[in-house]
Amino acid sequence: MTEPTIAAIYLRSGTFIHTTSAEQLSRCQAYAAAQGWQISEVFGDDGVSGTQDRAGLQALRAHLQDGEARIVLVDNVGRLSRDPDLLGVFYRDCEQAGAAIFTVDGRFDIKSFVG
Repeated sequence: MTEPTIAAIYLRSGTFIHTTSAEQLSRCQAYAAAQGWQISEVFGDDGVSGTQDRAGLQALRAHLQDGEARIVLVDNVGRLSRDPDLLGVFYRDCEQAGAAIFTVDGRFDIKSFVG
């Protein structure tokens, strides 16, 4: 029997409008279910800009470093960061933890984002 693929979901909204996060969560849960993935935990930052100093993002990093998930699932890559440099840092952190980033549109490849 193969081990299930474990994914952690990350949500972020620049506002405190919870419907935005709920919509992201719904799309991510549907994608994970379609892939047959199990969700280990949902992390989020509402009302926070795209800086790296977000509590939810830091908790996600620790979760990955502890080996609790092998997939980071986001609605779109802008939820992680719109800054290519900051996104590159998170991408490398994921690689070091043995995790891949997926959006609800499929696997994310940093080369397609930064050129």
